[in-house]
Amino acid sequence: STRCKKNYDLRLKLLRKQAASDHINHADNKSKAMWEIINTTWSKREKSVNVIKLEINGKIIDKPVEVADHLNSHFVHIAEKTLEINNTIQRTTLPPLQQPTFQQLLHIRETNVNEVRTIINDLKSKTSSGLDEIS
Repeated sequence: STRCKKNYDLRLKLLRKQAASDHINHADNKSKAMWEIINTTWSKREKSVNVIKLEINGKIIDKPVEVADHLNSHFVHIAEKTLEINNTIQRTTLPPLQQPTFQQLLHIRETNVNEVRTIINDLKSKTSSGLDEIS
C-alpha cells in the first residue's frame, strides 16, 4: 500500500514535470509560460490563516485594519509620550541651509566625441526585452 502510493506520487510528479516542460517548449513567450507554471504551483499550496487579535483596554480587536491602525498610532506617538512622561523634551533649532546658486547648479564641463564614445562603449549590454519583447 505504501509502496503503491509512493509509485503513484513519483509518477504524478514526473507527469507534472513533463507537462510543465511541454507548456514552456510550445509557448511563444517562454518567460511568461515559466511564470504561469510557478504561479499555479504556488497557488495550489494551502494558505495559512493567521488571525491577529489585540487586547486594548480590556477589549479584544480581531479586525486586521483596526489592529494595524492601533499599532501605527502607537508607534507614531510612543516617543513623544515617553519624552513627556520623563520631562526631557528638548527643542533645538538648526541653522538654515545654504542654498547653492543657480550658476553652481548649472556648471557643466565641456566634453568631446571620444569621451562620449567611451562612456557609451562602457555601458553594460542588457538583454532583457521591453514591452515589444525585443531585446
